[in-house]
Amino acid sequence: MAPSYDKYLRYVHPDDRENADNVHKEALKGKPFSMDHRIILSHGEERTIHMQTEVIFDGKNIPIKLKGTVQDVTERKRVEEQLLESEGKYRNIVETANEGIAILDSEGKHTYVNKKLSEMLGYSEEELCGKFVKDLAEDSNAFKKRFEKRSRGVSESYELKLIRKDGSFLWVLVDAKALLDTDGRFIGSLSMIY
Repeated sequence: MAPSYDKYLRYVHPDDRENADNVHKEALKGKPFSMDHRIILSHGEERTIHMQTEVIFDGKNIPIKLKGTVQDVTERKRVEEQLLESEGKYRNIVETANEGIAILDSEGKHTYVNKKLSEMLGYSEEELCGKFVKDLAEDSNAFKKRFEKRSRGVSESYELKLIRKDGSFLWVLVDAKALLDTDGRFIGSLSMIY
């Protein structure tokens, strides 16, 4: 015999109980569900479970049982939280850096720029994303040659004369690194701009 619904709800974390109850009530209307919520074990340990369930109805549309799975996903949730925390720290470092930072795709187009780089060039971050670096370089051919090295996996530092939005020039030192996928294929470049 499965435990009663009220007994099950007693194990659901108090902060998740109302949502879990509402999801189960919707399931009684025939809506299958998939959700994560916390439970408190009898000895006080908190775990996170993933439930994927549907209600089985008889011929008179009366619910007779639940069919589905319950899986302990506590460790996965902890790893996800750690990744989010790590990503937040990384983003904070990048956004507050005193250097311009850019990520280019395999064609040399900006896919990410930090605030400092947009300030250096006078463009908004949105204006720079999608813009090719060759269109910002005073000598676009010199940039193309440098970027070809990146496509071969070569990382290097070099000087580059960029054109700001207002038409003025800005000499920068670029420290560029090739970005490769897990198969070693070139997918773009990461640049620190001083």
